[in-house]
Amino acid sequence: MRVKVVVIEHLRGGRGIEVFYSTQTSFSDEQILWKYSHRWPVETTFQDSKGHLGLGHPENRVKDAVERTTPTILLTYSLTVLWHVHVREKLGFFVRPWPGKQHASFADMLVTHRRDCLLETQEKIFHAAKLPVRVQKILRPILRLLDLAA
Repeated sequence: MRVKVVVIEHLRGGRGIEVFYSTQTSFSDEQILWKYSHRWPVETTFQDSKGHLGLGHPENRVKDAVERTTPTILLTYSLTVLWHVHVREKLGFFVRPWPGKQHASFADMLVTHRRDCLLETQEKIFHAAKLPVRVQKILRPILRLLDLAA
């Protein structure tokens, strides 16, 4: 089997040299890199689903449950992204902001959803009166820990 190899060296960003392989030897170097670039969202979807939702580490052993776990986790991922992009009216909270960051990561989306749920719960439970200052002081570090849990 013949394989075409494309090697690139990043001049900035500290990523160094990367190697890409393709069995489509008729593709140009640009076509191979273009195909890989379209694969990237799929890779990040699985990485985020593993890291944040437990994909790949189900704690069930019954055959039917195992067969439902992966689709359910991927559906949860999809619904979270759809909610953040199409339902929520404004950009969510950035867990780890950096200059120039314009789009939310999946971790940011989870934190935003968790915060929205918590704020909605607080409004329902404490709707008649504002939380006492001492309770607010306790809640601030707890909210930050919840943010970092994503």
